[in-house]
Parts: sequence; C-alpha cells; structure tokens
Amino acid sequence: MHPPPAESWPELHRCESLREARSIITSIAAMEFEVRLRDAASNRLIEPDDPELEAAGPFVIEVRRQHLEDLSDVLDQIVDEQQEFDRFVDDWHSITDRRLVLLFILAACVIVLLAILTVLEL
Repeated sequence: MHPPPAESWPELHRCESLREARSIITSIAAMEFEVRLRDAASNRLIEPDDPELEAAGPFVIEVRRQHLEDLSDVLDQIVDEQQEFDRFVDDWHSITDRRLVLLFILAACVIVLLAILTVLEL
C-alpha cells in the first residue's frame, strides 16, 4: 500500500521541540482529526511515540487538506493551552521536588534529635 500523496497532507505547524510536537499532535488527535509528524530534515514520517526517536528538530505537523483551515483557526489556542499546561506540570514538579527535599531534611533532623536524646539517657 502506498502512502497518500504529500499534497493531501499540508503542513499545519513546524516546531523545534519534540515535546511540543507530541503535545500538539495529541491535542489534534483528541479532537479526532488525522494528524502525522514528519522530520523536516530527512522528510520522513515518524511515529511521535517512538521512544528511540532522536529529539533533533525541526518537526512538521501535517493534517489532511480538508481539515487544514479548521485547525489553522484553533492552532494558536492549542499551542497556548499546551504551553500553559507544560508550565503547570513543570511548576508542579518543581514544588514537589522542593517538598521532598524539605521532608528529607525534617526526617534527618528528627533522627538526629532522637539520637541525641538516646545518648543523653545513657
């Protein structure tokens, strides 16, 4: 079976980040549009969830020609919402990491305090 002609899959968006490309593709696919990812350098189709994919961009997001206009109208919103979500996740990880560090420091202080009290009782 031959792949569909390139004309039926025009470029919707180009990005340098694989993370951004995967996020946009996921959003578009969730809206039940056909979408695919192409490596702009080699011009080959790639599977966005391929764990062995090298993260060197740029990446081209392509959609069916009949959906290009509809998706072009909401692309900025998709990108903005995804960037906002990514910032939220990054902030959450940062807060969680800080809380873990504080928890370990607190645990270490409690252990040291218990050790001092044990020594004083001897």
